[in-house]
Amino acid sequence: MTNARKNDRRCIATGAVLAPNAPALRLVLDPQGRPGFDIRGELPGRGAWVGANPADLEKALEKGNLSRAFRQDVSGPEDVEAFITSVRHHLGQAVLARLGLAQRSGALVTGFEKTREILKGAQAALFVTASDGAADGRQKLCRVITAKGEDLPILGCFTGEELSRAMGVSNFIHGVIKKGKPAEAMAMEMARLGGFRVINPFSGE
Repeated sequence: MTNARKNDRRCIATGAVLAPNAPALRLVLDPQGRPGFDIRGELPGRGAWVGANPADLEKALEKGNLSRAFRQDVSGPEDVEAFITSVRHHLGQAVLARLGLAQRSGALVTGFEKTREILKGAQAALFVTASDGAADGRQKLCRVITAKGEDLPILGCFTGEELSRAMGVSNFIHGVIKKGKPAEAMAMEMARLGGFRVINPFSGE
C-alpha cells in the first residue's frame, strides 16, 4: 500500500478522516460489481475505506454510501450480518497468520518459564495466552506484567487449539512476542480485530 493511499482515507460511513495508523477496512467491488473486503488493502482498482467496527461497516454497506464511494450504482450485500461475520472471521485469521509469522521468525517465545523470563525484562511487546488455558498460570504471568507497572497488550481471545494450529506447535498455552517489526504488524491486525470482538477477555481478573 502506498503512502499516498494510506494518507487519503475517509470513512464512507461517518465522513471522518482516518489516520494512517487508525484501524480501518478497505472495501472493493468484485467483477460483478458486488462489495467485498480487501483484507490487505492492496487490491487494484477503486476502494472505499471504513472504520474497523461493525456499526461503521453496516452503515457503509448501505446502497447510498456504496454508490457515492464508488461513483456508480452499487447495492449492498443481501445479508449484511453475514458479511460482517465474514469480515470478523477474516480479521481473526489475519491475526493468527501474524502469529505464525512471528513464530517462524523467532519473535515469538513460547512456554510458561520462557514467557515469564521475557515478561520480567524489557523485550516483551505482547502477551499471548489461550482462552481455555488454566487460570492459575495465566494469572501468575499477568501478575508479572502488573508488577512492572506496564500496560502490555494481551491477546487472549483464541483457544489453545487455534493458536497451536496457527503456529505449527502442539499444546500452546502461553507465549510472548518480543519488540520489533513482527510485534508492530501484529498490533495493527489486533487493532482491527478489536473493533469486532474482545481481544482480552481476562481484563479485570
